[in-house]
Amino acid sequence: MSVLTKKFVDSIVENDYSKEKVFWDDKLSGFGLRVQGKSRSYILYYRNVAGQQRKMTIGKANVLTPEQARENAKRYLFSLAQGEDPAQSKRMAKKEMTVNELCDWYLQEGVDHKKPRTISDDVGRMNNHIRPLLGKHIVKNLTRGDIEKFLHDVSSGAKVPKHLGEKRHGHFATGGKGVARRIHGLLGAILEFAVARNVIVLNPARGIKRQADNKREEFLPLDEIYALGGILEKPELKSLYSKGVNLIKLLILTGCRRDEIATMRWEYINWKEQYFDFPDTKTGKQKRIFGLGALHLLREIWKGQKEGWVFPSEETDSFYRGANRIFNKVRKTQDENGNFIINPKITLHGLRHSFASIGASIGYSDFVIGGIVGHKQRTITSQYMHSVSKDLVKIADNISLKIERALKGIKEEKAEVIDITRIA
Repeated sequence: MSVLTKKFVDSIVENDYSKEKVFWDDKLSGFGLRVQGKSRSYILYYRNVAGQQRKMTIGKANVLTPEQARENAKRYLFSLAQGEDPAQSKRMAKKEMTVNELCDWYLQEGVDHKKPRTISDDVGRMNNHIRPLLGKHIVKNLTRGDIEKFLHDVSSGAKVPKHLGEKRHGHFATGGKGVARRIHGLLGAILEFAVARNVIVLNPARGIKRQADNKREEFLPLDEIYALGGILEKPELKSLYSKGVNLIKLLILTGCRRDEIATMRWEYINWKEQYFDFPDTKTGKQKRIFGLGALHLLREIWKGQKEGWVFPSEETDSFYRGANRIFNKVRKTQDENGNFIINPKITLHGLRHSFASIGASIGYSDFVIGGIVGHKQRTITSQYMHSVSKDLVKIADNISLKIERALKGIKEEKAEVIDITRIA
């Protein structure tokens, strides 16, 4: 036994405990920290008035501090002294649990497997749609019809009242088919969590067909990449916003995701073998090959650093976060006749698709391109890293050099196509 403090809790190495282990607190009898794998929860053991031993979970260690959990445990023990059974009361409360309360519980105990960015998106979808439109519903009373109506309302662009919704990006969410599709997945996961916690027996969202969002993946063809290069070379952009300009270029030259480039550090770069050693991506730890076009730009940016952000913030110790703002200026640039110079619907993520599109135009398969850009289902980079790395680098060279020439306004030259089918 030991006093449960934040320092003690943080010091526990999760990989040391594949089997459940409980660390008891010597300040409060029955109060402890349960550890198993990546899960860390505060628990309370006690005997009710009938002498029956009970165990209840107080909360997750990444949500509550030891002091907060200990105070909650004291409140439960106080109610026990008044003749109540806190575990039984908690079970009874489940029967009248609202969707709002379920969302709170899900965020405490149901998101351990998710990345911080995903959790942030989940919170936004809850606050913008699920809570305002379903929050007061009793979970056990939800029907399939309730879920279908909710999804129809979101898909139809239902506007959430300002006093209920969360203002994000300067406006209140209005829904749409794409939004409904993503919320459908989140709500289904929340209700599956409710099934696992014995709040409900069946998930009313299960079996409801998820509608297509008809989302078109925008990308820039080669002629618009020429135009993009001209915009990025304008002095008012290049001199004032060099970090944003270089970040945008590196996105289209590599096919990487926005956050992978924005949060990249110099120590991730293997200059000799031309790959990024990302410790964490959307699809986990990856070695991601990049071509000569990207290498040339990185050499221009590099000032001899061995570590640190490739694109550091000037205001904080973190990374640069202004790429979206700069790219909004870029894609809304017009010619003298008031026409957009490039597709105004293109996003930073669309630059990733542009890299893939140029690769396809050269003649490479989706399988090969997917390996270079890090698609989970097609990631051949790790599978063949040692045996075909030179071929993959050559392919990345061809794609990125073609894009580099376009960005510089150089007329297209034919690239050498590497036949990767011989080693598949």
